[in-house]
Amino acid sequence: MNWYLIYTKVKKEDFLEQLLTEAGLEVLNPKIKKTKNVRNMKKEVIEPLFPCYIFVKADLNIHLRIIRYTQGIRRLVGGSNPTVVPIEIIDTIKSKMVDGFIDTKSEEFKKGDTILIKDGPFKDFIGIFQEELDSKGRVSILLKTLALQPRITVDKDMIEKLRN
Repeated sequence: MNWYLIYTKVKKEDFLEQLLTEAGLEVLNPKIKKTKNVRNMKKEVIEPLFPCYIFVKADLNIHLRIIRYTQGIRRLVGGSNPTVVPIEIIDTIKSKMVDGFIDTKSEEFKKGDTILIKDGPFKDFIGIFQEELDSKGRVSILLKTLALQPRITVDKDMIEKLRN
């Protein structure tokens, strides 16, 4: 049996995971927890890591009909010659999962790291990481601007490290 990638209809990943699991197939539907602003309130939401895609371990000689005709599946990636997903990719995804979710909090910052602000009023600004301020995920950043470097405070999930 090999791993394959299934292209699903929008927001059908969980539904298909349940159906295919009930049919005896192993399914990988990795999810992430994100913090989003909803009506000026931060709310934690759960989303698929790969929207409209799930992985399934199957023997296509036996399971192709089930996969092709299950409601909510658009197609196997690769069409008439489905692409086998290397086991190393599946193992890497599984190794990054903690309590059923992909661990997105693992990126650590050091003082002096160049960062990009991904969200909020300073979106797309570049800054220099200074320090973590509290256990709630607030961090201090020196904002790079033309004339000065003001210190600002943002949520840690709003920044990402820039690779040099």
